[in-house]
Amino acid sequence: GFLIYHEKDGEKGIKSYQCHYLSEEFEMVIVTVEDVTTISEKDALTGGENQRGFIKKAENLLKNKAQGKTYAILCMDVKNFKAINELFGIYEGNDLLKRLYQDLENSFFEPLITARVEADQYLCLFEWDKLDYDKLISWCEKEYFIKGRPFRVSRRCGIYRIRNSAMDAVTNQSVCHRVQTDFCC
Repeated sequence: GFLIYHEKDGEKGIKSYQCHYLSEEFEMVIVTVEDVTTISEKDALTGGENQRGFIKKAENLLKNKAQGKTYAILCMDVKNFKAINELFGIYEGNDLLKRLYQDLENSFFEPLITARVEADQYLCLFEWDKLDYDKLISWCEKEYFIKGRPFRVSRRCGIYRIRNSAMDAVTNQSVCHRVQTDFCC
């Protein structure tokens, strides 16, 4: 099998081709084609967007943004997540990653796009006026029950206000990673 990256009407996609050789007797090759673009933009663990999906959706949203709206990108990671995996195991760690994704998705930010980009790192794009620093500080510290025991999980955040919507989401995201330490809760 092989993958082909294509672009049609400005939309990028990925097609997966699988070839199966039946037999010498029939001298036949069967080819199946599947568009796996949406799969390549999803995080397998959370079912939400991954980095690729976040960038694609954020670029589209920023290009077509409503007049007068200001947006921001929140970068979040879990402090000492490795310790959670070591204490409780990978299965419980993965379960916590899913819960963290849901918490971000359902947070007071009312995110327009939420993604788990790798391991314990998340991004969300939201409207700047949804930011409430008092809520953010308390939101960064939360107690979760893991294997029936309470465990305090600390999240670190960086927030980047998008002042130039002409910049693409890739640029905005990399800027966000550089400023992540500017505001940590």
